[in-house]
Amino acid sequence: MSKREKVILVIVFFVAVYGIYDVFLCSPPKTFSVDNGGESKRLDDLIAGVIQDVARENLSETEAYIITRAETLWRSDPFLKINGLEKRLNDAEWAASSKHNVSFTYTGYLELGDTRIAIINGREYEIGEELESVGYFVERIEPLQVVIRGKENQKTIIVPVKEEVF
Repeated sequence: MSKREKVILVIVFFVAVYGIYDVFLCSPPKTFSVDNGGESKRLDDLIAGVIQDVARENLSETEAYIITRAETLWRSDPFLKINGLEKRLNDAEWAASSKHNVSFTYTGYLELGDTRIAIINGREYEIGEELESVGYFVERIEPLQVVIRGKENQKTIIVPVKEEVF
């Protein structure tokens, strides 16, 4: 064994001895404290104090309006970017196109470069792909609607995007 290897072994030995000493002999015993509700009581008192302070304040008409508007549910997603397509299908078009035996739900749109992906019935499809419902394929994908065509009967189904409000 060379001198270099002996030095490395001596250093490893001393590190191991120090590790054993530090873990088992030097460290104090670990104690755990249990909160019997003191911290929770202080938090409840703080929340009650804030509620009382807000109740004592006289809100201006503008502040009351802002709070009222913030609490209402939104009709549509304000972050949905349409890319210039602001028109939706009118009800007559939708009613005329939905008189078919199958049901499709268009819930998502993704555009990556030139690739457009639609989420239909919980699955991802690109233009030209056959749907899980055999006999239908995706003809066109737009942010607000997807066009589905039947292979055999050549019927076109226009499915508008369905925005979920939670």
